[in-house]
Amino acid sequence: TGAIRLAAEFLKQITPDKGVWVSDPTWGNHIDIFLHVGMQVYYYPYQGNGVGLNFPVMLDNIRKIPEGDVVVLHGCGHNPTGFDLSKDQWDAVLEVVKERELFPVIDMAYHGLANGLCDDVYCVELFSDHLDEMFVAYSCSKNFGLYRDRVGALVVLGKSRDRCVKAKLHLARLARVSISSPAIHGALIVSEILSSPDLKKMWIEELHVMSLRVKAARRVLINEARKQGCDDAFRNVCNGVGLFSLIPVYREDVDVLREVFCIYMLDSGRINLSGVNDDNVGYIVSSIKSLLGKGGEG
Repeated sequence: TGAIRLAAEFLKQITPDKGVWVSDPTWGNHIDIFLHVGMQVYYYPYQGNGVGLNFPVMLDNIRKIPEGDVVVLHGCGHNPTGFDLSKDQWDAVLEVVKERELFPVIDMAYHGLANGLCDDVYCVELFSDHLDEMFVAYSCSKNFGLYRDRVGALVVLGKSRDRCVKAKLHLARLARVSISSPAIHGALIVSEILSSPDLKKMWIEELHVMSLRVKAARRVLINEARKQGCDDAFRNVCNGVGLFSLIPVYREDVDVLREVFCIYMLDSGRINLSGVNDDNVGYIVSSIKSLLGKGGEG
């Protein structure tokens, strides 16, 4: 969040007349942050009416973005859909970004929790190899288990060392008037882990276990839905990766799930798969199933 906010304030001051394009749907804070700094926010389609990512429509709409505008891309574990781009699709997006001279801001909030540390960073490596300028908003909140310590970074790629130095100075001034000096203990923890071969190896292994755990939760959820005869309502779970998926329920259904069944999700129907396990999956599915014929399936 902090990296996105810094990026937004920087872009508003440097390119005040440029618009910002986010996926529809996207993480709600993307919209609020860019609007808060006074930038115009627009949308490119992402999820189709059926199952999965509607990539042809997405790409066609990105191709129509005005030259020089900002495009926000989810590096991995798309929030809220869980639908990630393949390597070939990222290659195609890169060509359009280059063609339209767009400025990409890649949000890397879930590195290692979608398809693994190497695969999850594919788009960052691809774009940095072929573009002169970009931002990467990186978070250590999830993959280091430091959620409340707000550890991360805004990574700046510039055309030259001089431009990077100027960008760093400008960003430092923006941070100074916002938070003065950030807390350092969380960053020191990350530094300690990454600086130690043994600790880094342990972290990679444990992160891999957590990634497998989330994938297993998806399988458990869809298998239980099949068993209860309502797998169509959970079809998005099959095609996604990472922590999140969208369940097609109405806003009033979300209220009932919270107040009556003590099952919590966002109003959009976004669920966090890490909360699903063998002990509660039957209850989760049966509770959602009980509402599908009443409020209707969203």
